[in-house]
Amino acid sequence: MKKIILIFLFIPFVSFSQVSKKSFSKTTENYREFNLGICYFDYDDFWPGFSFLWGRTIYFNNNNTVLDFQAGLALPSIVTGKIGYGIGNVNSNLLISLRPHPGSIGLEYNTTKRRFSIEKMFGEYAAEFGNGGFLHDWLITLGFKIF
Repeated sequence: MKKIILIFLFIPFVSFSQVSKKSFSKTTENYREFNLGICYFDYDDFWPGFSFLWGRTIYFNNNNTVLDFQAGLALPSIVTGKIGYGIGNVNSNLLISLRPHPGSIGLEYNTTKRRFSIEKMFGEYAAEFGNGGFLHDWLITLGFKIF
């Protein structure tokens, strides 16, 4: 009888340990991406751009959070990179992103094969080419993932 009671007391601990193990699981995805973009500085000042990036996305299964970072070659800025954090899963996610060069912060929406981002620029490019107003100095990109 004591053994049965001990077994019934032990079962919840085993099941809780299995749940907690799963809650810390993550999925990692490496990719390459080709981006086309346009930078809007002022009313008549548009600059096209493109980039080739290498990236990694980490999907945390415990609370549907996503961490994405990428770096690569770009024109006209030569190098670029971005880190994003947000919510979602492998099929689609919404991230807040920060790009150190050229400096910008914004939102991006990702699917399994595409990425759309809109970012407000700050820093040297915005100061040199834009006027600093809210309606100016935006970076809009469309990316295509290559696995």
